[in-house]
Amino acid sequence: MLQLIIILTIVLSSGQIRGFKGISMEQDLWRQDSAMWRSEETSDDSGLPTVRLLSAAEQFALSNLRLWWSSIVGAGPCPRALVRNGFIAANLDGAAHENFEAFMQMLATAAWRAPAICAAHESHVGDDEMLLLRAIALCQQGHNGHAIMVLKRFLPATAYRVSLKSLVAFAGALFDRGLHLPMRTSVPLASAHTGPRYLPC
Repeated sequence: MLQLIIILTIVLSSGQIRGFKGISMEQDLWRQDSAMWRSEETSDDSGLPTVRLLSAAEQFALSNLRLWWSSIVGAGPCPRALVRNGFIAANLDGAAHENFEAFMQMLATAAWRAPAICAAHESHVGDDEMLLLRAIALCQQGHNGHAIMVLKRFLPATAYRVSLKSLVAFAGALFDRGLHLPMRTSVPLASAHTGPRYLPC
């Protein structure tokens, strides 16, 4: 059921699922630099992490991150309605949606470096997306201090402290509904203010 919800939201938001068009020279260089960050269990033959190899919980979180972000880069309000409907379909209450909205609003309005979020149909996962999934997983395990290290990549001090509260509540709501994001140790956490290279979307 959860897989069906994810597929429907992606199809509705993009109109069609477009295939991967190959790896550019820039992406190939990025792959070489980032090889140590990648986990075999989430990557295909290209060496880049793919959506289909993520867990159902990660796919649910990622699809909503992408849908919400598309609403502020020209897609209009419809994607956020799909996010709301997806939360309802997954039996997540209004508070979970409000906390997700609050966290995303903070990323959109207060970030010193906006995260690189791919389009809903993109088959590969960017570094920033993997970092945000990592932050959710850390919060679910009670490692809030480590989650802050991730948020520092995007938000200044006041903002990441405020956003952490919303993220912890959202992560907890997912956990309570059985959506447990795995801890992936291949995602980089050090050097908060340098920021990683990311997959162009």
